Amino acid sequence: MDTTMFIMNTNAKGLSAQDRLDVAAYAGSLSKELVSSDMAQVKELGNPVGVRHLGKALVMYGAPDRGITSCYSCHGFNGRGAAPVYPMIGGQKYVYLVSQLKKWRDGSRTNDPMGQMRVVAEKMTDEDIYNVATYLTSAPRTTMGNSRVPSDYPEH
Repeated sequence: MDTTMFIMNTNAKGLSAQDRLDVAAYAGSLSKELVSSDMAQVKELGNPVGVRHLGKALVMYGAPDRGITSCYSCHGFNGRGAAPVYPMIGGQKYVYLVSQLKKWRDGSRTNDPMGQMRVVAEKMTDEDIYNVATYLTSAPRTTMGNSRVPSDYPEH
């Protein structure tokens, strides 16, 4: 049984449609920017922290020689997401990303489309996971010359 987000899923089922809209509006209003001390705090709490530029390389290009596809290929630029199948992973909390990647790797999380995350994560070392999580936690949502993020674009 996949227990990922079990408590959150259980709680969400009890929310009315308006409650869900209110929670989404509140979550959307929160800052997505990484405070520079966040990673220092993660490390201070005893968590291993990766090397940001090594994580960026894996996120953007993968490691084809080891059979690791890029996060970009499914989750978009810096993990911005490609709804409804591929969620936003850029800007997620470091400890959450590490935990989920390790769950994909050991097979304790199995709700990925066509087993894609399991195939990728099983080839990742702990260092790869720490590096990717370090980068994604602080990955910019915009590109140089384009200050709009996907949610800013008009609906078609």
